[in-house]
Amino acid sequence: LFGRGHFLDLLSAFASPMVLAARHGATELGYVDPMAVQQQKDGPTVLLLGGRSWKVISVDWSKRTVWLEPTDEKGKSRWLGTSRWLSFEVCQAMRRVLLQEADAGLGLSKRGTRQLDEVRDLITAPERQGSLLLERLPSGRHRWWTFAGGAANSALALRLGEIGIARVDDLWVETDAGVPVSDIIHSQANDSDIVAFGVKLAERTELKFAACLASNLVAAVVVGRSLDEVNLRRIASG
Repeated sequence: LFGRGHFLDLLSAFASPMVLAARHGATELGYVDPMAVQQQKDGPTVLLLGGRSWKVISVDWSKRTVWLEPTDEKGKSRWLGTSRWLSFEVCQAMRRVLLQEADAGLGLSKRGTRQLDEVRDLITAPERQGSLLLERLPSGRHRWWTFAGGAANSALALRLGEIGIARVDDLWVETDAGVPVSDIIHSQANDSDIVAFGVKLAERTELKFAACLASNLVAAVVVGRSLDEVNLRRIASG
């Protein structure tokens, strides 16, 4: 069924992850993690490469190339090893630390204590909407703090669909103003949306041994890794 080259992964201690070649015209700028071009959905994605900001123009997945152009917008660097979502447990632990008293014996330096206080001020400022904390951004958008982990927040973003146009982080989901996120979080995910999400993401994900699996199984594996329905329900229930 397969030549021996297909079984190298079984014998290799290390496998090279998929990366995209970043190009501006004929100039190669470097390489980026595929996750870096998949996070932001509300407008162009801006990356930070070589100390400069670059706007993503298009991605050619078949050639593993992302086309960029310079921009004055603030870019963000996401790279291998940092692109995986934080788990629900880690994000909840972060929340517990933020809610502790300042003199809880954390053994921080003066600088660390000051920075922790600044983050606490940010977290305690939002207003509560059901089981979520709402922060109204200067841009007019809303940031919903969940502390649920990126996979659970991705599941919430999938429920929002076209009305939400959400940006997703490990700790929050950002939407346009007026989107009833505190109500939508209690809804059930649409099966057809999950299937479509899985198929689309499977095309962009280099899954080990994917050649040995049917396409629907590849999509199911990707969905299982990318969407956390269980912990989203825990957040929804408060």
